Amino acid sequence: MLGELLTRYLRGYVSIKISGKNPEKLLNLALNHGIPLWNLRRKHDGLEAQLQAAHFRKLRPLVRKTGNRPRLQKRGGLPFQMKRLGKRRGFVAGAFLFVVLLYTLSSFIWFIEVNGTVTMDRAEILSAARELGLKPGRFQRMIELEEVERGLLARVPGLAWVGITLSGTKAMIKIVEKKILLQDEARIPGDLVARADGLIDDLIVLNGQAVVVPGATVREGQVLVRGLKELPDGSVEAVKAYGIIKARVWRTVVAEVPLEKTTEVPTGRTWRLKTLKIGPIQVILRKGRDPGFARYDELEERKPFRLGPVPFPVEIRIVTRYELRPEKRSIDLEEARQEAIKAAFFQLGRVLREGSVVVERRIDVSQPRPDLVRAEVVVETTEDIGMFRPALQGTPPESSPPQPSAAH
Repeated sequence: MLGELLTRYLRGYVSIKISGKNPEKLLNLALNHGIPLWNLRRKHDGLEAQLQAAHFRKLRPLVRKTGNRPRLQKRGGLPFQMKRLGKRRGFVAGAFLFVVLLYTLSSFIWFIEVNGTVTMDRAEILSAARELGLKPGRFQRMIELEEVERGLLARVPGLAWVGITLSGTKAMIKIVEKKILLQDEARIPGDLVARADGLIDDLIVLNGQAVVVPGATVREGQVLVRGLKELPDGSVEAVKAYGIIKARVWRTVVAEVPLEKTTEVPTGRTWRLKTLKIGPIQVILRKGRDPGFARYDELEERKPFRLGPVPFPVEIRIVTRYELRPEKRSIDLEEARQEAIKAAFFQLGRVLREGSVVVERRIDVSQPRPDLVRAEVVVETTEDIGMFRPALQGTPPESSPPQPSAAH
């Protein structure tokens, strides 16, 4: 089947319409004379069929016998396409130049990526690569990848390995950073302080000296466990405080919703810009007169040109702006109430810490003004409020005896 389709395309074919009293007779005669027909379709005023272009002339003597009239409707296939292209020499020349341009541009580097960075700055590596000759717009055959790799290792401290590969018009710089030995955090002395106001429920000290007791009210930033450890000889050593400090914490969030809301709706007017980007060059293909929309939504669409997996530095960019106008909409009290509660809980979800357990909550909805609804959500949670605060370098934690806070 595929071979037949390819043969029809290479030899050329025509679509005809047969009209007359008995079009089926002409079809039968054509088949008997070795003229194959395909894609037969009956219409209200005759039959439609396709046949090879070379066989169309063979139908003429058969037409005289049957009295039917075949009418040529369409020509297709390679011979007719080549003939049409021959009449459009400018188009053919332009297409040829475009292919040559694509091939030429594909021989340059247009995109550079850096992979493997953890703590290092990609911009530093790209800057060093540029100084070594690896930069957008450079002819690929002029770049010695091994020299660039060695140059990066010499110029950028912290690189343990560099590998550069080319994929189409893209250069991929893969790196491995040297392992930096950081100071062991476990040896940094410091205290546990409260990350929020609360009421201490339970306290388990794993390292250090407790400053508060269960039932104590604490403020944000207050020391809970000192980073101090008493040694057998009676001296005190500065250590990193560890512990689990469970406390009850109360949080309040407020959200307000007006009964009359202003939204932006499309007017139906649009503005469009279409450009062709070839490497660093950008050409405007079509640009409407800028109407100067005061409010608009902008949608950008990019259509890159690819030849299989190989990207080319050619793309079509279409920017469309949709004009918007403000529109006021009134909502009823119940809708405003639900929106305010939903907004308050959204805010609450952003302030609650992971691991917090909500023990109790209270929702109060009020209307402070005729045009406004307010929702106030108060929650009580149980959570670990301990937060490590390192001691200043050279300044150990206070060595005064721990004094538990009195419960309020």
